[in-house]
Amino acid sequence: MRLLAFGIMLTLSTLFLSGVASARVAPHPRVDGASIAQVTVTGPSYPKGKVLDWSTLSTTAVKEGLYVLRAWVPSGGLIDAVEIPTCAVRKRIVFDGKPVASPDRGPAVVQMEGQGGHDLTVEVSVSSYESRIACGAPIRVGKRVGTREGWTSFRYASDDRKVGGGQAAIFIPQGHDLEKPSVALVGLHPWNGDMWTYAAYEELASEANVRNVVLILPPGLGNSLYVAKAEREVIKALEAAADEVALDQGAVGLWGASMGGAGATTIGFHHPDLFSMVVSYFGDSKYDMSSYVRNVLKDEDGAKAVNALDVIENARNLPVWLIHGSADKVSSVKQSDILAAALKQQGFEVTFDKVANRGHEGSLVAQFLRRVVFRVEKARVPNVTRVTYRSFRNDDAAAYGVHWYRAKGATEVFVDVERKGDSVIVKRADGIAKISFDPNAFGAKTKLKVVRESGVKAEAVW
Repeated sequence: MRLLAFGIMLTLSTLFLSGVASARVAPHPRVDGASIAQVTVTGPSYPKGKVLDWSTLSTTAVKEGLYVLRAWVPSGGLIDAVEIPTCAVRKRIVFDGKPVASPDRGPAVVQMEGQGGHDLTVEVSVSSYESRIACGAPIRVGKRVGTREGWTSFRYASDDRKVGGGQAAIFIPQGHDLEKPSVALVGLHPWNGDMWTYAAYEELASEANVRNVVLILPPGLGNSLYVAKAEREVIKALEAAADEVALDQGAVGLWGASMGGAGATTIGFHHPDLFSMVVSYFGDSKYDMSSYVRNVLKDEDGAKAVNALDVIENARNLPVWLIHGSADKVSSVKQSDILAAALKQQGFEVTFDKVANRGHEGSLVAQFLRRVVFRVEKARVPNVTRVTYRSFRNDDAAAYGVHWYRAKGATEVFVDVERKGDSVIVKRADGIAKISFDPNAFGAKTKLKVVRESGVKAEAVW
């Protein structure tokens, strides 16, 4: 059942159904068994090959390039399969000299036959962004089982399948009740990433298991900068995830790094009532149109449609956490400096971790991920008493149960409404012809009196 159309922002209670009877994450293969403790790694940093403990791979800096991870895998008795995790970026998997077909970059399970050992190699392309071999979990050997837990993917209707739409990754914690509304964390991938990028971060899934947090990784439709089309895709994926597993309507967090960090503030500020918090790692808050982004955004109007700094008022009730390395040469730390300052000036809730001598790097993301999951476990969309919202897009039409209808020809609108006692005060309605309120807006149990301050011309009705 599809409940949310872009541009018609329904109340949260209509987006996520409590105790969804149709929760239906499809079973997928996994391996129940033991982890392989060591692998032989060959690549630019280890041209002659080196035996490394798996536990040290993601914390050891290596040169950019292609690495081959090799393991000797036993079989026989209770061991009949091997599971290969998602890695950043995993390329070929070769088992006993034969390539393993893997339709996407999610976890892969290889069925084994007979007794004895098998030769497994996994190719991982290490970028300058990661500068480490990042994999979501160790290679595991044991018994092949069917499960709904762990990482898998699901499909949904999308007009943008040709550019990666219509499929998202999801992580279900161990022992999770699919029918019980749960906390969720949505992750937006970076430039040159995809829906599996964050599945390669072991810190994310292991902490989600501890906290019983569902993880949702939507597609960003390539290097989109999360413009309107990609934003619609994220909302579609979130809506579809609510069909797969019951989600708590007030406990969905949003995060991302780099392009995904900027996307988290863009989408979070456009849909502040859908998210309990926003976490942005080294994302741009106001794009520089003299840079590469001009190829995507085209002009200043295109930039205003995604710049978080231009719609700062929308974050009044949305906690924001910014994480940025002081030595970032890709996205200057000034991008987070100015956003944090603007949020503080408005009196809004913002946390800013400026990390000394760190750059634009995946290891910085990994460093804070457990804390991100910990924080989302406790975060909730608040009961609001005041809504402020600025928009440069016709599709933005509602937030927190407040709906507005643009005046003819209006390109920028601004709404400011506040509940005081048994009344709702319309303080400003720039570029607005009419405002209406949902029956339960501002926590009301009955219709509240609507008062327009001097100078407000827009009609306002309950």
